Amino acid sequence: MSTLREERITIPDLKPKLSDGGNYPEWARKLKIYLSIHRLLPLVNGTSQSPSTSAAAIETVTIENDIHKWQQANDLALTFMMQNSEGTAESIILMEDNAHTAWESLWEQYEGKTRANLTVLLHSVIKLQFDNRVSTIDEHINEFQIRWARFASTVAGSTVTTKSAGAYAAVTKCDSAKAHILLGTLPDYYKMLVNNIASQTENPTYHSVTVQLRDLITKNPKTTKIT
Repeated sequence: MSTLREERITIPDLKPKLSDGGNYPEWARKLKIYLSIHRLLPLVNGTSQSPSTSAAAIETVTIENDIHKWQQANDLALTFMMQNSEGTAESIILMEDNAHTAWESLWEQYEGKTRANLTVLLHSVIKLQFDNRVSTIDEHINEFQIRWARFASTVAGSTVTTKSAGAYAAVTKCDSAKAHILLGTLPDYYKMLVNNIASQTENPTYHSVTVQLRDLITKNPKTTKIT
């Protein structure tokens, strides 16, 4: 653990460090917890801005003290990020003097709502294929949920004015679309099973589909087993 003696704050060593962005979502969630504990999250979120120097002259001494305190907190937030990063991620942080802009740069680099990133995230969902030789239906559904949640969280509240971002956001809010996409992750061998479930209702719920898949595939291994 790395310790800032002057501030008496112990900076956690997150494993693995952020490098190429493969672990960005998990890394960001963990780091936000520590930043929140030390009341540094507002600086990263951008809700805590540097005190303005344009206030009344009679407040000069107070303003200078506030600016100093804000800068210390900002530098501490940057330190939290830098000591838990390496490679490209660390270089991105070192380019910024402001914790908020550094955090935004990391987000844009690794989980930004760009068309390319959205496409990669969407493909990670729809290209997932169930194979009961290597996983159970429960494991498959759990993996689908993890990938879907990552995709949905990226497009949620998107400020990017691209048609694709808006369309993806609408899809993630449609429960029946999620259900149909899950059914689409089953290989052709399960085509009859998929058709039976899909034909029961025009807008199946995600919950009802997962329940039926678990029931049918678990209870009928001989009729659904890949050969």
